[in-house]
Amino acid sequence: AKEQPELLAELIAAAGFVALGVGVADVNGALFREPRLSYELKKRGVAILASNFDCGGQAFCEPWLTADESLPIFEKNGRRYAFISLLPDDLLTRVQPAAGRRFELRSAEDTLVALTQQARGAGAELIVGSIDHGPDASVNIANFVSPMPPDVRPDLLLSPSAADNLLFLRPLDVHPAIVGTRAGVLLGL
Repeated sequence: AKEQPELLAELIAAAGFVALGVGVADVNGALFREPRLSYELKKRGVAILASNFDCGGQAFCEPWLTADESLPIFEKNGRRYAFISLLPDDLLTRVQPAAGRRFELRSAEDTLVALTQQARGAGAELIVGSIDHGPDASVNIANFVSPMPPDVRPDLLLSPSAADNLLFLRPLDVHPAIVGTRAGVLLGL
């Protein structure tokens, strides 16, 4: 990421990924320390999603799709998909951002509800949400979605930190390709 961000971005794009979700590990990782990687990914059409992240106009996160942007709808083979990537509300009490970066987070629950409704209104056929709570095993991420009414939940909610366990899956007639990683979530179609 530091030495050859162009090559790494090219490999990610060539693998067919259209979006990367910022996760807890990324707060201390290459996306924060090496802004050139973000720009190279954007040039190759790979979106970096941080749906409840308030960038505040800083250069390192300028290429990302953050809380200040509208929800992107991706189209593939005539189908419309929405991806939402959330960081937990307590992130800043648990993790020190790399390179002294400063940012704020909007409520993960409020963001998820608003963007799910926005995606439904935009005709998304599949809405995938990801919330990465990081390595803190005491966090019960299932409690995050349980109080939400079914009509404001995404079709699929997962956590890359929950050992690849799905948190919620609405019955669907489509079979998307989804790959989870420990350092965030990569979504490819």
